[in-house]
Parts: sequence; structure tokens; C-alpha cells
Amino acid sequence: MVKIFYLPVERWKEYKKLRLNALKTEKFAFSKDYSEEKDLGSSFWKSRLISKSVICAEKDNELIGMAAFVFNSNKSIKHIAEIFAVYVIPEMRGKGVSKKLFDFIAKEAKKKKIIKINLSVFENNIPAKEFYLKQGFKIVGKREKEFFVDKVYYNELMMEKLL
Repeated sequence: MVKIFYLPVERWKEYKKLRLNALKTEKFAFSKDYSEEKDLGSSFWKSRLISKSVICAEKDNELIGMAAFVFNSNKSIKHIAEIFAVYVIPEMRGKGVSKKLFDFIAKEAKKKKIIKINLSVFENNIPAKEFYLKQGFKIVGKREKEFFVDKVYYNELMMEKLL
């Protein structure tokens, strides 16, 4: 059974391992690169978990996925949440893990009276884009040449969902 939860700070090494593996293998899933985070110290990884901006999916005591989200503190945009850094290990894809992560985020968002969730995705990341569309997100914009990966420019799609 898959469990979704805020990962306790003392499990930061597991989170680091999952994220670095994702950065190493999925160059179109994140706006960061493996080389930018591989040498970051424990305080960086712990701060992500302390802020309660990262949730994880676990099966059989192993982390199999994650997503990060933030609630805005600025008064004029307090009603908006932002999702980023969604990742599920390849062998668990297509098994509902991402949906569970998104359902958890939606539940947390409703508790905080959030009415809109934003995210962005590499335009060429078709599986992610299709998943977000199935979850009710709409494409609301496009940033041309937003990312530069392996000497090639890539576009980014901005998406949103009203709750």
C-alpha cells in the first residue's frame, strides 16, 4: 500500500537520495541539475523538510515518489499554491502514485482556503503534461526557451487549476 505524508526531518538522507537520483535520471522533470545539488549540505535538505513543503510517497518503507508545494504568504496571492518537483520512480509510474500525491496536496490546499494551484512543466515532458491535464489543470501560458539543457533550449508551459 502506498502512503503519502510529510517526511520527518530525520529522514532527510532518504529524501536527498531520491531527489538526487531524480535529478540524475530525469533531466526534463526539474529546473535544477544534479551538479547544482549533489554537494549541498544537510542543512539544505533538512530545511526543505522543516518547511513542510515536501511530501513523499512510500511503499514497503521505501520512498517511491515526492512532490513539493508552497502556499504563498503574500496577502494578495495567499489564495494560490504552487506545485513543483514532482517525481515518481520509474517502476511505480502509471500506478496512481502521482494522483495520490496530488490528492494530498489538494486536501492540504483546501484546509488553507487555497482556490488555485499553479505549476509549470517542460513542454516536451509529454507524460507529465498529460497527467496534469487529466488532473484538471489547464495550460495558461508558455515561456519560450526557458531552460537550457545539454546545449538545447526548451520551452516551459504554465498550468493552473481552480479548486
